[in-house]
Amino acid sequence: MFYFRNYHWKLITFFISSILLFFGCASENTDSSSSSSPTYSIGGTVTGLSGVLVIQNNSADYTVIEQTGADDISFTFQDRVSSGSTYSVSVKLQPNTQTCTVSDASGTTSQNISNITITCTGASYNVSGTVSGLTGSVVLQNNGTDNLTVINGSFSFTNKINKGSAYNVTVKTQPSPFICSAANNRGLASDNMSSVSIVCAVRSYFLSGTASGLGSTTLGLQFDNETKTISDNGSFSFSTPVAEGGGYMIYIPSQPDNRTCSVTNGTRSNVTQDYTDLKAVCWEYIDNVTSGGINDNVSQNGSSPQLVEFDSTLYNAWVEPSSSDNKSRIRVAKYDDNSSSWSFVDSSGINFKSFISAANSEDATQPFIFVEDKTIPSLYMTWIEELAGTSFVTVARYINSSWNYIALINKNNQALSSPHGVYHSFDNSPYVTWSELDNVSVSQIRVAKATG
Repeated sequence: MFYFRNYHWKLITFFISSILLFFGCASENTDSSSSSSPTYSIGGTVTGLSGVLVIQNNSADYTVIEQTGADDISFTFQDRVSSGSTYSVSVKLQPNTQTCTVSDASGTTSQNISNITITCTGASYNVSGTVSGLTGSVVLQNNGTDNLTVINGSFSFTNKINKGSAYNVTVKTQPSPFICSAANNRGLASDNMSSVSIVCAVRSYFLSGTASGLGSTTLGLQFDNETKTISDNGSFSFSTPVAEGGGYMIYIPSQPDNRTCSVTNGTRSNVTQDYTDLKAVCWEYIDNVTSGGINDNVSQNGSSPQLVEFDSTLYNAWVEPSSSDNKSRIRVAKYDDNSSSWSFVDSSGINFKSFISAANSEDATQPFIFVEDKTIPSLYMTWIEELAGTSFVTVARYINSSWNYIALINKNNQALSSPHGVYHSFDNSPYVTWSELDNVSVSQIRVAKATG
């Protein structure tokens, strides 16, 4: 009887101990299972942030943090870390005007981590450089207000520049008989700037050039403290000289409406002669720039544009998702020089809702457009089209203001890369080349021509 009672008591004790062990040992803050080790969260607090910060754990798990108020921000990475594994938190992308540093950034996990601290402060940088060739002194100026008197050798402005802010070092007053020129002297502060070069010499040279593409607008060009306003096809010359051995950079303070301009030969170093080859060239936007691009729906992503001239008219082909089913379609538009407008030319009886893609298509991508101009002028378009889950090289011809669907020209089942076409005058035939998988899944380069 004693043996039975003792054995019975041992069973009860074992049963109770097992229950306590099962329900009492696991931490309620971990993620665990009977077959894997527990995992832990990695997080902390961001203080002083102004703007957007991107942080990462172990160079892979990214978290975007945006400040919307004045309070500190708590964060937790989405991916948990297994017990005994390491974590390492760093800044992937700094805010535009701040520098953020991480404290308690790394370690080995044995519990949830919540003590990582990221402190963000407004960063500021030094602007410095060297002066050469000068006898006496010269007054430099940063951003038109911060004056500094310097002699030959190194210099540094006392006032720092905030991160992301502009700096522009110029010569306030030329120290006769010397001419001093500044190079590497302007930009946006992203680090300490120590490359500003001031070269002084008795001999100096002058800059001039022409402008084109401005239309009825004007363009401002700035060199040192001098600004020139020029018009289309006009010439310009700067009265500010460049010191011999020095450098120059022509700056455009603001772009004209509906244009983007740049200056060819607008930057040089070690100047030893007059230069008359400066050229301001402007590009005019002809793509509905005020409302978006020439997309049919400017809220949809257009991609893979192709330009070609056909019958003295500019044509543009691209890929754009349909607003109705979000499937990718090939769109084509032509440009009218007289009205400066684009109109679609991708609708005909065989097309699907004014798209070149066939009605039973899933997605159409990777367009390539080319011209036949030897017999009957026409456009050819080739692209990759998804039909029932298989990629096909597709060809269409634009003639007499309408598109004609020609063929699917794959030899085997799966087209791989963007097709390209050309019209060959030797036999007056269009040719198309592409790559596709053969029957044993090896990529083959294919070429085909239309024979009829």
